Amino acid sequence: QQQQVADEGIFMAEALRPYLNQINIVHDFHINHAVLPLVCQHPSSGTPLAAVWADGSFMNTLHTDWLWEYRLIRALQEKNIPLISVSSTAYWRDGREEIRKLAGTLLNLDHENAD
Repeated sequence: QQQQVADEGIFMAEALRPYLNQINIVHDFHINHAVLPLVCQHPSSGTPLAAVWADGSFMNTLHTDWLWEYRLIRALQEKNIPLISVSSTAYWRDGREEIRKLAGTLLNLDHENAD
């Protein structure tokens, strides 16, 4: 199932590429002994702009460990890495629109960090 999460991150990253010329899209981003499937980084500094959080969870299993996930979210907050939540249901209804929304959010974050 870990491979499925990685594959979903790669699929979404490829859909984002046409919208994000200057933002680096990183697969398998390591933080606090965890691997996140999709993180976007500022191109020149390499600092993370945001982590993409699909369906309210970083774990794609039936039995997610809420304490592990809580600690991971706290680690992201401490490093000022925002979480952008995406819904697979909304994505499958209108994938183009959801990718545009996600790209817009990432571009706004990039613009805010440039100031």
